[in-house]
Amino acid sequence: MVLSFEDKYNLLKEYLQKHDNKYPLRRAIYKNFNIYNWVKDLTKIYFEGERDYLGNIIYNEEVLSINEIEMLDKLGFPWGINSHKSFQRNLYLLKDYLRKNNNEYPKYKTFYNGVNISSWVNILKNSVENGEKLEDGSFRHPTKDFILTKKQYELLLDMNFVFEGAILHETIHRTISEPSNDFFEEGYNLLLEYISKTKKHPTTCTIYKNYNLGYFVTKIRGIYKYGERQDNGDIIYKTLKLKKQDLEKLDEVDFPYVTETYMERWLRHYNSLVQYKDTHGGKFPTGDSAYKYDFLRNWMSNQRVIFNTGDEQEDGSIKKNNSILRKNQIDLLNRIDFPFVINKQKFINKEIETTEDMIKKRRYLINELLKLKDIEFEHRIKQDYIVKKYIKSIYEK
Repeated sequence: MVLSFEDKYNLLKEYLQKHDNKYPLRRAIYKNFNIYNWVKDLTKIYFEGERDYLGNIIYNEEVLSINEIEMLDKLGFPWGINSHKSFQRNLYLLKDYLRKNNNEYPKYKTFYNGVNISSWVNILKNSVENGEKLEDGSFRHPTKDFILTKKQYELLLDMNFVFEGAILHETIHRTISEPSNDFFEEGYNLLLEYISKTKKHPTTCTIYKNYNLGYFVTKIRGIYKYGERQDNGDIIYKTLKLKKQDLEKLDEVDFPYVTETYMERWLRHYNSLVQYKDTHGGKFPTGDSAYKYDFLRNWMSNQRVIFNTGDEQEDGSIKKNNSILRKNQIDLLNRIDFPFVINKQKFINKEIETTEDMIKKRRYLINELLKLKDIEFEHRIKQDYIVKKYIKSIYEK
């Protein structure tokens, strides 16, 4: 069913009454009507349409009549600084300001009662002095979405508003720098040193010798992915350049131009877990004996958290916040008898501890560990870390 303007207007009015006169945000649907899109379309018609001598607006065969505009103004329609409500408020503030300042107009960046009154005055002046006079007697601002209506213009004339002296800010033209590869040498030398020392490539988070090597890697990938390849073999992206010889240097160290997808990374960890089981008699990495495989234990813990605390989706996957375990991933984990729940009976029968009990237990464990290990910790962080590992090892045994 096609809704008339009155139908849409009544829906908007009803919506505002139910939402404390707050206008709809993005994607707002009210009674199967996309009320947000309608508000957006009205704004587009208002500023981009052609006005006739009566004040009606025509845009792409759509008509917004002067009566409809007045109806919307009564609802405080958000035309921005063009709104009837904003104009009335600013006009009152301007009159008050002039009365208190011997009719001297506000200078640059003058705020009055929280409003940049000087900026508003300059918009009015520019609309008349440098803008376009429309058929209905209103004025369109030369650069902003602002239209001074005939009625508003007449109100300004009645108070002897001075339209001369408008300041039209010119657009700043920035010169685009010649593409450069000055960033490459320093980053590449540290990249070689890092690979030689660690036998692996840095991640996007790697800081090495106080240099953001991760950002260097990200920059290389961005140029390679989005840049334009030149006839001479160089790649240019915005103001950055990778020369042909730079690419050859990166190829020599098998630079990973394309990052792993989430699924590729997940499968790499999964295959590492399968390999661990095959070489450890079918056991999973648990306890202090598997300290070298903390990355696998952390990964296993993440899978458990998603599986046990996430929300099941219609397709069989489980989602927790932005993390997800798809059905095929769960099937792969079930294939190797992955322990989604550890010490299930203990988990079911556990008592809920109070905060005080947890604090006491934590202090006791720290003291016991200090006695057993004969270690003096300088930082509480180290204490927390060792306690966390100790509790985790007990829980997993």
